[in-house]
Amino acid sequence: MFFEKQTVAKCELQVQKYISEYVNDDTQVKSKYFGPKFDAHVHLGSVDGIHNLIKFREEFNIKRSIGIVWGNGYNELETKFPNKFVQAKYFRSRELFKEKPNLKLTLDSLEEIYQQGYPVVKFWFGPRVRDFVKEQFKIDPPIIRLSDPFFKSIFAKIEELGLILLIHVS
Repeated sequence: MFFEKQTVAKCELQVQKYISEYVNDDTQVKSKYFGPKFDAHVHLGSVDGIHNLIKFREEFNIKRSIGIVWGNGYNELETKFPNKFVQAKYFRSRELFKEKPNLKLTLDSLEEIYQQGYPVVKFWFGPRVRDFVKEQFKIDPPIIRLSDPFFKSIFAKIEELGLILLIHVS
């Protein structure tokens, strides 16, 4: 829980810094398409910060987003912002990065995401993830390949649960 709060707080500070730079910038973003839009990748921090996100979404006519959640709070977000997000739970299991991962723990984590009501699970396998894992989990991760036999059971579980898989590879 400490790791989760610390990470979310750090992300929120970075987002606030970016937003303040954007708000104080005179740059105009123009689009040739003014119809409804679907944002396929947005990270959701605290409920308080989402009000600014909603404001920007309305400005650009974004109707729904895949909202990636690091912590818990699915019900609160859905109650306060109905039909704004398709929520995706960020799947961060140390097991994915161990030399000999425990498949049962990984599958149990997927089951928990499903039980919490999330329709989408997000995996992050980009090059920067190795540095993140070293820093946060204190593990020197092996190179991860989605073709590794370990993932066959994971993908089968995702399919069995009817979850949608979002893979971030950069």
